[in-house]
Amino acid sequence: MKKRILFLSFYYEPDLCAGSFRVTPLVRTLRDLAPEDVEIEVLTTMPNRYATFQQVRPKQEESPKHGLCISRLPLPPHRSGMWDQAKSFLAFALGVWRHVKGKRYNLVAASSSRLMTAFLASQVAGAKKARLYLDIRDIFVENMEDVVPHGLFRIVRPLFGRLERWAYQRADRINLISPAFVEYFTPLTRARLTTHTNGIDEEFLGVPNSEAAPGGKRNGILKITYAGNIGEGQGLEQVLPKLAVLLRGSAQFEVIGDGGRRRQLQAELARLKIDNVVWHPPMERSQLLGRYREADVLFLHLNRYPAFRRLLPSKIFEYAGTGKPIWAGLCGFSKAFAEKNIPNCAVFESGDVKEAMDRLDHLKIESVPRKTFVEQYLRRTINEAMARDILECVGG
Repeated sequence: MKKRILFLSFYYEPDLCAGSFRVTPLVRTLRDLAPEDVEIEVLTTMPNRYATFQQVRPKQEESPKHGLCISRLPLPPHRSGMWDQAKSFLAFALGVWRHVKGKRYNLVAASSSRLMTAFLASQVAGAKKARLYLDIRDIFVENMEDVVPHGLFRIVRPLFGRLERWAYQRADRINLISPAFVEYFTPLTRARLTTHTNGIDEEFLGVPNSEAAPGGKRNGILKITYAGNIGEGQGLEQVLPKLAVLLRGSAQFEVIGDGGRRRQLQAELARLKIDNVVWHPPMERSQLLGRYREADVLFLHLNRYPAFRRLLPSKIFEYAGTGKPIWAGLCGFSKAFAEKNIPNCAVFESGDVKEAMDRLDHLKIESVPRKTFVEQYLRRTINEAMARDILECVGG
């Protein structure tokens, strides 16, 4: 009898987000390594990450290679607000339960950043008497404490604490995307814990420079590029306008992306009459590579929240793979990780504009090879290790 794996992910290609970039190649690697008696079914959503990036995909796709079926569930229109996200997830969850009715699975796997996909996977695994593998990309309950009003958090904290324990206690194996998560998860579960981080996709390796004047500047102007989500977790609206004012006449910022804080960022830029920041909506990776090629410096920032001190953002790996200079506002584990492992990365404490300017002055405006880092964190190698873990779990 064939062994069947159900893989749940709220995001999948062509969505432009860390969840999609992590799960899509992982599933392909899993398919490539799986023996012929293993079937993989992916349940995900229609592309929905950004309202400014819409693509239509078929509801169901069969892989040209054996044993993989991808089913996409429709969602109601939404933006990035908390209630919109809740409604979207409810539609996803109901669609999952309808889809799995009457089906048998040996293993349920899920990649989750906001807890609920992990909880949904745990409930499906329980109903199907299947084993459970979770890939956890964030600590949702800790993050809520920073972003939800204190009074509301006190009300919902016990509920989400229970959901968290129910999800993780049922798991057979849990992968944590940051080694700094281990301390938090150890009391919550008896599952075997692994720490396969995000990784570097091969298309970002050694992005060549376009023609530039000596020192990396074009016409004396430094081109600084940010690409990614513009949300609460990034806090761009708190730091980027101040940096743009200080670098007016010497640097041009390019912001590529969308998210719940994009309008606040643009409002602050307008209030300060800043003319050296240009915004572009999310773009496909083939286009993004061209933007990286034109950049002198790649910019990254995490908000100053206690929960983010454990986080290791995926963008660090993408930027590092290009060889381009990196200017990053980080805190806690991610700050120490970047300082230790990534050459030519100017790291400042999140939100500290004065330190940011000082660190920029010490950044070498030139591309450098990061061979040791790339070899250790190539996404393909990480995916192979995760896929073997999953197959070992389904076979146990």
